[in-house]
Amino acid sequence: MESSRLFLTAVGLVFQPIRRLGSIYSKIQDAVAASERVFEILDRTSKIIDGTKTLDENITKVEFKNVSLKYEQSYALQNINLTFNKGCNIALVGDSGGGKSTFINMLLRFYDTDAGSIFINNQNIKDFTQESLKHQISLVSQRIYIFQDSLASNVAYGQDIDEEKVKEALKLADALDFVEDMDDGIHTMMEEFGANLSGGTKTTHSHCPCNL
Repeated sequence: MESSRLFLTAVGLVFQPIRRLGSIYSKIQDAVAASERVFEILDRTSKIIDGTKTLDENITKVEFKNVSLKYEQSYALQNINLTFNKGCNIALVGDSGGGKSTFINMLLRFYDTDAGSIFINNQNIKDFTQESLKHQISLVSQRIYIFQDSLASNVAYGQDIDEEKVKEALKLADALDFVEDMDDGIHTMMEEFGANLSGGTKTTHSHCPCNL
């Protein structure tokens, strides 16, 4: 009788560790599956071939010449011819799926054209290194993301913080006045997603031209 009680006690003590091992094994399998997907993407060879020239001057002219791009069998953009110079304000207006984002994605070389060419300062963008090309272009996405860091760091966006340039960017975005009213000014710490800012303030902050 005593031995039976000891056996049941031992079984009860072993049961919980076995359950934990099963849970750990399940998490390991999830991690393995996730890592396979991640490494599959990392191991892909990019179809975008980098150029050799460095775009180290300000962009003064952008030109689309007979540009077309299609996804699978349907064209997102077809035979686009457009030229705009420094100082122009261009609005791309159209229904969802009309190719507005594709237009910008091609300028940043997230996609390459299927036909035609894009020129910056009269030079084919395929001749430039992707790093130098993207360094000369500021992009504000539809989703506003503010990092948990100082306001100055968010405006500099990965570049060295130059306080004068940060203030100039805020001034151009009509944001300097409300920033200077904050207790720590440009050094005010932002909460993730800008939780300590109002909706309008976040939108204004996101439009600060980072590449000055």
